[in-house]
Amino acid sequence: MGLTVFDEDNLIRAVREAARIEIMPRFRSLKDSEVSTKSGPDDLVTIADLRAEKYITEALQEEYPEALIIGEEAVASDFTLASKLDLAPLAFIIDPIDGTKEYISGGSDYTINIALCKKDRPIFSIVYAPAREELYIAEKDQGATKNNKKIAWVTGGGTGIGSEIVKILVRNNWKVVISGRRLEKLKLTKEYDKKNIIPLKLDVTSELECKNVVKEILSRFGQIDLI
Repeated sequence: MGLTVFDEDNLIRAVREAARIEIMPRFRSLKDSEVSTKSGPDDLVTIADLRAEKYITEALQEEYPEALIIGEEAVASDFTLASKLDLAPLAFIIDPIDGTKEYISGGSDYTINIALCKKDRPIFSIVYAPAREELYIAEKDQGATKNNKKIAWVTGGGTGIGSEIVKILVRNNWKVVISGRRLEKLKLTKEYDKKNIIPLKLDVTSELECKNVVKEILSRFGQIDLI
C-alpha cells in the first residue's frame, strides 16, 4: 500500500496544525499547573501533549474512520490499545511530543511523531520538529527525506509507545540508532536481531569520541541522519 499525495498531505497538515495550535503557543510559557506526572515523578506530561494528541487523533478519525489510532497518552490510560496493533488493517501511532522534558525545559530538541502501520508493519512515518522547522518523512521502499531532501535513514528510539515503534522497525529490517540507556530499558538485544541496532555510548564527551561514533555508523550503514 502506497500513500497518495492526499494521504501524505493530510498527515503533514495534522502535525503542522497540532504544532501551530497546541504546542508552539505554550512553548517556553507553560504554567506549573499545566505539567503533571503519569507512571512516576520522571514520567511527565503537559497540557500540550494531551491537546496535540487530541487534535491529531480527531483529524485522523475524520479522514480514516476505519483506522486504529494509538496515542501515547491514550495508551497511558488504556494499555490494551497497543495489543490491537498486530491485527489492525490500518493503524496510526502518535507520539504528540517526543521529548516532553526538553519541551518543558525550553529546549528545541522535541518532535511530533506519527507512524502509519498496516498489520503492525510500518509503511509511512512523519517526524516533525516544530521549533527547528524540520520535517522528516519516510515511506516503505521509498526512502526518507528531511525538508524534501533525500536522506538515508530516519532513526530514533524511545520508551513507552516509542518502544513498540522501535520493535516494529527492527523486526522489519529498519536500522535504529539508540542510546545505550534506552537500549537497556527496551531489552531489544535479547529479543531482536542485533545487526539492525546501533547502540551509542552515553559518555561521548570529546570531539574525537564523537567522530569515532559517526565513523562507525557510516562504515556499517552508509549515510545516516540522526534525530
